[in-house]
This record gives sequence, structure tokens and C-alpha cells, in this order.
Amino acid sequence: MRSFTPETRSAFSDGGWQLRGSCRGASTDMFYPPENTRGNARRLNERPAKQVCESCPVLVPCRRYAVDAQEPHGIWGGTTPEERAELLRSGSIVRLAPIRPSHGR
Repeated sequence: MRSFTPETRSAFSDGGWQLRGSCRGASTDMFYPPENTRGNARRLNERPAKQVCESCPVLVPCRRYAVDAQEPHGIWGGTTPEERAELLRSGSIVRLAPIRPSHGR
């Protein structure tokens, strides 16, 4: 069973931050790129969603929710599932700056 922070429990119960997201009203397809793409094609599919997240006023609570909930799909808080897994492993749950992909990834 997953253990959630107080912030995550709050996000589940009220979802208030979700109403203030820059993604509100955008197509969900943008935030859930096709899973069969890899490498550069995948990064190109993820880029538009990450650009929306960069200036989002709720980037931090969104990212915190996705990491705590171990959200396995989509772009949340400017992160991919792989980036969120790394944040969880490293203990760096919330990074304020958008995550930039490294070269050669």
C-alpha cells in the first residue's frame, strides 16, 4: 500500500490545485503521449505538455501529488513517469525548476 503525505491526501480530497492548473481545458492527449514511442519521438511528444507545466502556478503540488501517488502514466508537474520514479528513489520529491531532459536520454 502506498503511503501518502498530508499534501497528497488533501489533493485527493479537495483537488483545489487541479482547478488552477494551466492544463485545465487542454486536451488530455497532450499529457498522455502514445506509450509505443521511444527516444527522440517520445521527447517530441512530451514537449508540449512540459511547456504548459513550466509556467503553471500549481507545478509543485501537481508534481508532489504525482510522485506521492506513484502516478504511472502521463506528464504531471512537468515530469514523466520515469522522472517521477527517479525523484522518488532519490528522495528529491519536489524540485521547483522544471526538469530538463539530459542529452542522450
